[in-house]
Amino acid sequence: MDDIDKAFSGIVTSASSAADQRNIIYTILSDKIICAASSVLLNVGDIVAVKSINSDDKPRIEEVEILGSATVRDIETALGKLPDMIDIEGNAARSLDRHKNAAYSKDMHNIIGELQKAARVFASAYLSGAHIVIRFHNDCDGISGAVSINRALSELSNRLMIGKPTVSWAMQRGIEYDMESAYSDIIEFRNHKSAAAPLLLITDFGTAPGSADQIINAEKQYTIVMLDHHPPYDEFPMERITNYVNSWNHGLNSSFTAGLLSSIFAEILADIDTSDMINASLIGDFSEYADRSDADGQKISIVLDYLTSIAGRNGSSIEKLTPSYADNLINNPDRLASTFYSASNTLNELLDLGVEKVKKMHGDAADVFLLDFSELPKSESGYPLPGRYSSRLQEKLEGINGPRTMLVLHYGSYITVRMPRAISGEVKLLEKINKILELSEYAESGGGHNEAASIKVVKERSGDVLSILLKELGCQNYHR
Repeated sequence: MDDIDKAFSGIVTSASSAADQRNIIYTILSDKIICAASSVLLNVGDIVAVKSINSDDKPRIEEVEILGSATVRDIETALGKLPDMIDIEGNAARSLDRHKNAAYSKDMHNIIGELQKAARVFASAYLSGAHIVIRFHNDCDGISGAVSINRALSELSNRLMIGKPTVSWAMQRGIEYDMESAYSDIIEFRNHKSAAAPLLLITDFGTAPGSADQIINAEKQYTIVMLDHHPPYDEFPMERITNYVNSWNHGLNSSFTAGLLSSIFAEILADIDTSDMINASLIGDFSEYADRSDADGQKISIVLDYLTSIAGRNGSSIEKLTPSYADNLINNPDRLASTFYSASNTLNELLDLGVEKVKKMHGDAADVFLLDFSELPKSESGYPLPGRYSSRLQEKLEGINGPRTMLVLHYGSYITVRMPRAISGEVKLLEKINKILELSEYAESGGGHNEAASIKVVKERSGDVLSILLKELGCQNYHR
């Protein structure tokens, strides 16, 4: 970062929140984009002449003069130029070329245009200093995309800016953009002043009934960009989302994962190579595009699943997991190796136990294996969580029993189902879950993919819902 050795004028377009005004981070647009604290209190819309700024890791404007106030037109003109600072079309073309030999290459063409539109909206907000919250799902698919986006933002800042705008990261444990999350975002956005609207980016969750009210209420308060691969339902208010990019809306399916979408999005933003995160996402989410012979991808996918499982739990050394933390770990060979060793040993032991404890039944389309997750010993770390464990156990059971294999795993207030894509069209799992939600007052919600989905139930009556599910799957020999 170079010191500014001459004065230049610009418009203040954002001011972060801070208890001490000396720590407020301002964004100033001119020939340079500056994100820095200031020795003088500034306001959004001020026209300023910046005369000196230090070059520390946390830049501070040492000398500045307020020249006046910008008009609305001046501000709109300055904001409108921001996306053109990035070669979005060129970056998209280079991303297509970079992945031209990948299994998903042809399908990228179906969705690259929508990702470019989303990238323009996001880039304008980011470069203006508008406050951004990025929420990612707590699994390998969610965080792999978040790591790619974080790399892109670092590259943009290094290339185009002095300092770095304020971005908040939040790992989401559910599949809904719930009321608590929305309230938290609203409070955070209100504490940050900016000429451009604040922006929420959601990746790998949100396409669920429990998100609808929050999305509708957010429409006039902040911009939403959502990158998802969960099948949308008919009443989902996607038209209320500024940029809703879902693989299902472009002739694709869940195999075009959110991590893949988010990584391509990152490449469009900053012309970086995110192949490592794409491979981990595809493997971790059991995509049909996955190269399961990729040893590095397998290792990273298990480590990312592990990190998202243990973060924030009592006794965990990771209070809050950020993409930077995950990226630093996987790029440190010693830490990656030790984390993988710990995670894979725990996982393999529990998978072997799961194979021993499952109960096999015959269903209409497949052999159904039933497992009560509470019968397995709990690891000290809390890894693996039931959802990702069920995916790994499904893979192991398929290797033993063949492709017509289905896993039903129940734990507390949840029942989760896994099956291979080859039979998912025949089973139509999501249709069955919707039917169960209508049939049973004890089934509270449900969703996911036709190959992997869950039902939330009244815990004390989970056995009732489980009986209905197994009957729908054609298991006539199940007795509670």
